[in-house]
This record gives sequence, C-alpha cells and structure tokens, in this order.
Amino acid sequence: MYECEFCRELSNDPQSTAKSSRVIFHSRRFAIVPSLGPLHPYHLLICSRRHVTGLHELSPLELSEVEILFGAVERVFGYIHGTNFVAFENGTDQGSMPSCSIEHYHLHVIPVARRVTMADIGQAKASVPSISEAAQYARILRNYILVKAPGHSFELASRQGLASQHVRRIVAALNGYSEWDWRRVERPSDWAQKRVALKPFVDRLYYELEQYASHNMVAA
Repeated sequence: MYECEFCRELSNDPQSTAKSSRVIFHSRRFAIVPSLGPLHPYHLLICSRRHVTGLHELSPLELSEVEILFGAVERVFGYIHGTNFVAFENGTDQGSMPSCSIEHYHLHVIPVARRVTMADIGQAKASVPSISEAAQYARILRNYILVKAPGHSFELASRQGLASQHVRRIVAALNGYSEWDWRRVERPSDWAQKRVALKPFVDRLYYELEQYASHNMVAA
C-alpha cells in the first residue's frame, strides 16, 4: 500500500522493516522516533505523519505544529545535553535528484561534541529565525540542507554538489563514529529497551508541551 518506509512504519504497515514500536512520541501531525542509524544514544528524528519530502511541502498547520514541537524538543535537549546538540534536515524536491536518505520529511536532532554550523557544511547559506521562514527559502531551493544549533538561527543551503549523507559524515566524525552510513550503523536490537532508555526525554517533552494539551496537539 505504501511505497515510503516512514509511511509504512507510521501507519503500522506489517511490511515495514522497522516496527511501529519505535515511535516514542506523536502529536497530531508528527512523530518522534530514534534513528535507525544512530550516531548517539539520543539521536532522534521528528517525522511528518503525512508524506512530504521537505519543509517546502508542509502545510501552514504542519509548520505551526512542528515549530512548537521542535521548540519543545530543543528545550528538552538543552535540559539534558546543554548546548551540545544540532538539528539538521535534508530537503528533497520529489523526483528532482537522488536523495541521501528516505524521501520523507524527518528532522534529525542529535547531541554533538561541539556546535555544527553551515561553515562546517561548506555551502553558501541563508539564516532565518524560524521554521516558517526557513520553509520560504526551502520552497526556492527545493533540494536543501537545513542546520540549527542551540541559540542560533536556522541556516539553509543548496545540497547541490554535496556527497550523500554529508552532514551525517560530519556528525559521525565529531562523535567518534567510524561508520556514518545510516544503513550500516548498528541498530538497537530491542526497541522496547530503547524506549525505556529515552523515557527521561519523553517525560520532559510531555511536560514542555503540557500547555498545548487543551489544543489537541499532543496525541493520546
């Protein structure tokens, strides 16, 4: 029924290679899952529940919700990891160029040894203060990289000319991982155990989003 691996997983499709138990949190329009190819025990992905391939395809309601959700995730990571984390995304225009990963919107949030900026990526950039404004640039670039460090703006640049999984290579090197390819990094063998390990994050995230419960953003 579903061609996209994320869509299969988030819809409980039995053909999914990653069972739905990987989901540790979901709101009305997004889900949070541990990365299949983690470069840190707290390497998480914020995924859209609807099939889109980048910020440029998110609806106004989705942009508003992911802005709130990412803000809460950023605060929780700050509480747990201080300023040593980075968020990044590879946006893809459907059918325009080969993607470096599954072509479904997913924003990586991962602890790192030091701050990562577009200077590490080596591309020209645009800096904006919000996800909604980042989406405007994404609609122009279509195939882009987005990077966000704590306390700094969202930075976007074209993916043109960059190697596959370019940012993962950088993060892997910073975190002391010899393997950067998400397909080859060893995956957790027990997702239930992984959920238990991430419970401090989930509990704190619910606390941060408690004010939005009455708006029916946080799913039961």
